[in-house]
Amino acid sequence: MGRAAALLRADALAAIVFFAVSGLIIGLSWGYPPRPISEAGGPALYPRLVAGILAVLATMVMVRAWREKTEPIRVSKRQAVSLLTTLVLLVVMIYMLKYLGFLISSFVFLTASILFFRGEPVTVRSILYTILISAGITGVAYATFWWGAKVPLPIGIFFGGI
Repeated sequence: MGRAAALLRADALAAIVFFAVSGLIIGLSWGYPPRPISEAGGPALYPRLVAGILAVLATMVMVRAWREKTEPIRVSKRQAVSLLTTLVLLVVMIYMLKYLGFLISSFVFLTASILFFRGEPVTVRSILYTILISAGITGVAYATFWWGAKVPLPIGIFFGGI
């Protein structure tokens, strides 16, 4: 198998996706208002930092994919459905952030994701457990961004936003 074929394998495909996401984040961050570096770098600092780290990691994955021979990707129907479901849930969540805010959107996304990927029959107990886990993860993420990193999050119409 030649190097060109190796680049079409899972690692290389993931690296290409990560490069695209990194470029998208950097491109979107150019629209953020400028601030002096003395004010903690402004609102574009964190997105650009994450995008830069993502690009470096994608480069490392691409180099590894170029050097090593890997097996072709084999995707089952269940895996394809899972991927598409996750992408649809993410797109819906991102769209709903403006209207429902971070707390509600994240909670609904996590609850739906956990119930979908659970792999067991849904029971009242599993729903309650999922609600507790989703609320806990959403609360920790909110506290980390809002209070820890001082990053304003969308609050939605129910909490006086828009």
